[in-house]
Amino acid sequence: DLFVIEWVDITRREYILNGKKYPVQLRKEVIKVSGEEDLELNVKYTKWGPVVHESDHGNQDLAKRWLVLDVPDQGEASTFIHAMQCKDYDCYWEKTGHFGTPAQNFLFASKFGDIGLRVNGKFPARHHHDGRFVEWGNDSLNDWEGYYPREQNPQMKNPDKGYLFSANQRSADTTFPYYYTGSFERYRNKVIDSLLKDGNGFDVKQMQKMHQNVFSLKAANFIPVMLSYLGESRIKNNPYLNILSQWDYNYIPNSTGPTIFEIFYSTMENKVWDEILAYRDTMAVQLPPEYVLLDLLKNDPENEFFNIINTNPGENAGDVMNMSFSDAEKELNRLESENRLEWSKYRSVSIPNIARIPSLGSPILELGGSPDVINAINYSFGPSWRMVIDLQDEIQGYGVYPGGQSGDPRSIHYKDFLDKWVKGDYRKLIKAKVENGSLILN
Repeated sequence: DLFVIEWVDITRREYILNGKKYPVQLRKEVIKVSGEEDLELNVKYTKWGPVVHESDHGNQDLAKRWLVLDVPDQGEASTFIHAMQCKDYDCYWEKTGHFGTPAQNFLFASKFGDIGLRVNGKFPARHHHDGRFVEWGNDSLNDWEGYYPREQNPQMKNPDKGYLFSANQRSADTTFPYYYTGSFERYRNKVIDSLLKDGNGFDVKQMQKMHQNVFSLKAANFIPVMLSYLGESRIKNNPYLNILSQWDYNYIPNSTGPTIFEIFYSTMENKVWDEILAYRDTMAVQLPPEYVLLDLLKNDPENEFFNIINTNPGENAGDVMNMSFSDAEKELNRLESENRLEWSKYRSVSIPNIARIPSLGSPILELGGSPDVINAINYSFGPSWRMVIDLQDEIQGYGVYPGGQSGDPRSIHYKDFLDKWVKGDYRKLIKAKVENGSLILN
């Protein structure tokens, strides 16, 4: 959370809190710069935390209250070390109970039939909507009121439906008594739930196949509504709209449907929220969630947000949709002339070396997926570790990652598993055993 600091004077050595003066604590922090002298910063620390933004006049200096600056009860890494040694649910519950930050979703499964999921970590007890906006730092009433009781964090064990999953979706419904903030996934979690609900048990191959699922619920929700504003004649006679109307909403590499949808959608979204985007040159702005836009398109086509600023007469949803596609079509024509209309060519993805040295990264990869599908691949992120565990009597695991077992670019093992990861293949995971006091691999 961010708090505006009220300084005693322009020297910014003391600040006001609850009507009293408090000195700032100066901490020297050194930043190493390659080939140059160290950069030394004297960071001001307040009761709230470090001052992370300083204004010219001092009236808008901001301090950050951040959980990771608190000393944890115990090291977070020890949680995983201890939990990995557990053999039952009660042990898992106890050994993961000290984890602090950042809050994580902890999933448990055993071959004895128990499954569990807990939202695990420290959550500040805030007043409603605290943390969403900057608050005054001169009154401790604006501070957190401790932390929510950990045992009341969202959790579930052995549900009647027989499965649990986590895909960054909202963890609790409206009956949850505490206020919390976050950015939550709204599409792929529903696809996962649908697949698990309709399935009659999943074997290893079926679960591996699910990892590769690229069906977009977002596209399935928006496209019929978007096309309904364009008219049958325009859809039938326009090659791009014709493709879009027949697309199965799967983001496969050689499909042109994803590219057409993404460009059409983003053009339309920018036109609808032009009143908000008009401020982005002078301040950070946040657009309303996509479900708000979908609701307006379905139920309120005359809403004032569809009226584009600086135009006369005013527009409605149908006007905006037709204008948006006309603009998008120009970009689609350009991409087609460059042979870049297929999804993997338009959304070109490569996996960089950690040092961002181009020659040490991967080439452009022929990948499907998008951020809102199960195979959540985008320019800068993706499912870098895929794993399936078969909880039979002799537990067996399968996994893959887009790299190799050597970090040396000269090694033949530098990119061992990249092709397997791209193709959706897996390797049988090696298990370690102890025999006669010695660790062996089999």
